[in-house]
Amino acid sequence: MRKLVDLAAALAIVWSLVSPAPVLAQAPVVPYFSTNGNPPQAPVTPSNPLPVTGSVSPTTGTFTDRSGSITAGGTSQTLASANTAWKQIVIENPSSATGQNISAAESLYINFTGAGGVDNGTSIELVPGGSYVSGTPVSTQAITVNAATTGHVFIAKEM
Repeated sequence: MRKLVDLAAALAIVWSLVSPAPVLAQAPVVPYFSTNGNPPQAPVTPSNPLPVTGSVSPTTGTFTDRSGSITAGGTSQTLASANTAWKQIVIENPSSATGQNISAAESLYINFTGAGGVDNGTSIELVPGGSYVSGTPVSTQAITVNAATTGHVFIAKEM
């Protein structure tokens, strides 16, 4: 009988350790807003949404083609000079040897802070079919490009 009491006590202790804690009821949080700096007056609901003022205009412009080819394999060349008016930059490495105009598809390397290096850890590598599309902010630095093979074609656009 003593063993049964000890077993029941042990099970009660284990149950208290693994059972979930009681859940306390909380009132739902209702978001309120103020339109004039005064204390909030009305909850935000589908029929009473937050006010939206102003508008956002998309950036527009015309792309300039900077596409070209590597003039000397393994040697960095300038893709585009520094430009403080850039809005977007797009660079693509064609996916096939045919698209790259060389015998075997290879990576293209771009750099914004110095000479583009081939597989040396200092440049952004665009594998065959890879591309770089600038986000925000857009670098205003000169862009250099490099690849191992002379004649490697790349596609580049700037706005």
